[in-house]
Amino acid sequence: MKAIYVACLVLLNFAAMAQTGKVGTALWKVSGKGQHTSYLFGTAHVFSGRYLDSFPGVSSLIHKANVLVVERERGSAGKTDTSRKNAKLTQTTHALAEKRDFRTVFSKTDYELVDQYLAKNGGSQNITGLEELNGNTSINYLLGIVWYPTIEQYMIKGEEHYFIDDTIYNIALSDHKKIQGLETDVTLESIMDKVIKSPEEQLKAMAETIVDFVQKGDKLMQRRLSEYEERNIEYNFEKINESPFERELMDERNKLWMEQIPALLDKDACFIAVGLDHLKYKNGLIMKLRKMGYRVEPVIHSPQKKK
Repeated sequence: MKAIYVACLVLLNFAAMAQTGKVGTALWKVSGKGQHTSYLFGTAHVFSGRYLDSFPGVSSLIHKANVLVVERERGSAGKTDTSRKNAKLTQTTHALAEKRDFRTVFSKTDYELVDQYLAKNGGSQNITGLEELNGNTSINYLLGIVWYPTIEQYMIKGEEHYFIDDTIYNIALSDHKKIQGLETDVTLESIMDKVIKSPEEQLKAMAETIVDFVQKGDKLMQRRLSEYEERNIEYNFEKINESPFERELMDERNKLWMEQIPALLDKDACFIAVGLDHLKYKNGLIMKLRKMGYRVEPVIHSPQKKK
């Protein structure tokens, strides 16, 4: 199940990086109903916690909140209903985790492209070398090997080795603050059952993502970094996400989260930290909260000048 979550995270982040940013902020003030003022913060999952420093005052807002609300609590696997008849997710998990001959997954041209990329960036190991080294030739494993060299330079900054979501989580832990997760493995499994049409479809999407990342990953990561650091974020509140898979997955998760968020906001001052792309579009959290009568206002932080 963890492999499915990580795979979806990569797919969603990479699809989001292809969008063009205009203006914006990642921090929003939520008020207007009840006595409490809360904050909604869009995180860039793949970046280091050091990037939190570029948002002055955010750490203080986390400390002041009564509850930290995140996508998933640590250790939130839950119990899977092994008796359920729909085995689609199980089939998909196996499809992504089982060993494969990648010549049957990629075209000859794409296979050679990925092979050359690995030889250059994967510790001098091409696909054949990976097979001989550990015998792990699942599409999930290959995605991680392709993804990590580029992500690493953005994830690790200075001596900080935590992702930005982990840094926020650790602040709350140090305060002994209540932490509320919006989903578990079980609820995400149910959503994925709705979204994934077939294991073959997911395998194809993963293969296409790998090729796209090999071709454009570094440039898109640089643009994503610029979007985040420079507050160059376009929320597209009047539009829907153009990617059917991403749109359906985001919509289903946002719908589940909105069954919980209003009650949390009404009860306590919350700091909600979820992926930035969950805030975007007509069906994003910001527009959903506004439709419910909440006042959701941008908190503008001027980009810090680079030294």
